[in-house]
Amino acid sequence: MKENDPDLRELRQVSLDAFGSVRALRGEGIRHAFSRHFHASLCVGLVREGERSLLVRGRWYELGAGTLFLLPSGEPHECRCSGERGHAYKILLWSSSFLENLKVHSSEALSETPVFSEDPFLRKEFLELFAACLERESSLFLERGASFLQKCFSRSSFLPEEKEPPDQRMHLLERYLAAHSHRRVALEELGALCSLSPWYLQRLFLRRFGMSPDEYATMLRIRKSVDFLAQGRSCVDTALDLGFADQSHFSRIFRKIMGVPPGKMRLEEPPL
Repeated sequence: MKENDPDLRELRQVSLDAFGSVRALRGEGIRHAFSRHFHASLCVGLVREGERSLLVRGRWYELGAGTLFLLPSGEPHECRCSGERGHAYKILLWSSSFLENLKVHSSEALSETPVFSEDPFLRKEFLELFAACLERESSLFLERGASFLQKCFSRSSFLPEEKEPPDQRMHLLERYLAAHSHRRVALEELGALCSLSPWYLQRLFLRRFGMSPDEYATMLRIRKSVDFLAQGRSCVDTALDLGFADQSHFSRIFRKIMGVPPGKMRLEEPPL
């Protein structure tokens, strides 16, 4: 990818055998504002150029070039570019199976806490791990991944919040939406599944996930579309297979969430 091309995103993935996988995401010249969303994987990123504004837990943070950020999986947030020239970033998305195998959750509170850091040593380690992901050097992740993440967790800039008791109804809805991500699921259908009124269900869902069930389901469909496109499927087939009205509708939603149209996001097929 050319470094001076505007609004380009590139997604790469390295397989770590039985340990799971890590995805590398790079953006250059990004000016797009990303509406409220979350990542299914632990997100560790670095602002390389420009400035990135990040809304987390009701507060905006201005992240300048050289700032490292860590967001736990499932953390709702918004982000946008603060300047007119766009910004560049690199992100590593760590799969849950990788984290579980490395046993980096020594402290549950720390593992669920966002982190911001300008530590040059952490930044150097991150860039080395990012390069290793592009080169598929899984041994480097296995040797240094856990220690890097523990250093990140120890630099938390948030105090852990008290956690609400788990609501099994929300877990049921999460699994149901994932299993039916190829189509739109009505609130009434979800309400009947949990014996809740659509209004109350939406209220509980918003409190738990920071977005409506429809927004959550759309996020799942776009994530699945990334894998479909990486496997070589056309935009038309991907749109139809995931229940979008047409290619135009799919492209519009994809750009809103991913920051670029499907055709401008360079993808690599996940290794078998």
